[in-house]
Amino acid sequence: MNRHETAQIFLVGAGGFREFWEEIFIPKMKDFAVPVAAVDVSEEALKLPVKYGTVPAEKCYTDPRKAIEENPCDFLVLVIPPRARMQYIDLAVEYGLDVVCEKPLADTMEHACEIYAKMRDAGLKVSVTVSYRMEQSKQSLNRILDCGKYGPINYLVGRLTMTRKYNQGKKWFDKPIDQLIRDNISGGLIHELDTFRGLARSNAKKVYAKVWKFNPSDNSGGPSAFAQVEMENGVQCVLEHSHANATELNGWAHEFYRAECA
Repeated sequence: MNRHETAQIFLVGAGGFREFWEEIFIPKMKDFAVPVAAVDVSEEALKLPVKYGTVPAEKCYTDPRKAIEENPCDFLVLVIPPRARMQYIDLAVEYGLDVVCEKPLADTMEHACEIYAKMRDAGLKVSVTVSYRMEQSKQSLNRILDCGKYGPINYLVGRLTMTRKYNQGKKWFDKPIDQLIRDNISGGLIHELDTFRGLARSNAKKVYAKVWKFNPSDNSGGPSAFAQVEMENGVQCVLEHSHANATELNGWAHEFYRAECA
């Protein structure tokens, strides 16, 4: 590490998805990264890192600048909504800190480019945590495709299907359709698109996605999507992605991928 043998990390965002970090990720990071402070706009949310023993109550702040100045660290971990990140990017640049953030990087392409430019110009690193392509099942398929035994890839098929029941009571689906579509592309489809990149060993050239909001009689409004992706190396990809199915065929961490080869 640049500054400490064990990285000192500063956690931004204490509620919502941060509970996954508290319960699953942070304990696995203890040999190379140690939280020194946590910040959130909500004092109630700051009870979570104390509950999990991540940091003591006196290391929980609502003022990020004060937290950074009182707790020297190596990088920020942003587990907050994308639209709230820019102020922390500016703080990272000011204090010379690298950034790790939950996906997606930003709420708009303009903000994504702005974050990239600011961190690049400051000589700092920003990394987005998109981990699904690193799961064992996807990595196993990667190794099979890379061995060359089956020839070049013709096309890839992916599927993630969730039940309507899973979505009942989830407030993030109670949004106008245009916002739901934007959120589904940046926060949902990104996992599968990144997995396609890994399997095809190529970046995407063209992406076409049809996203719609299903309205069954149980009043659940989960989104559905079909996406077609053309990779730069010519591999074609097709994705089925739904939060509105009557039954769950391939849910989170059990996605289906098929590679058709020569």
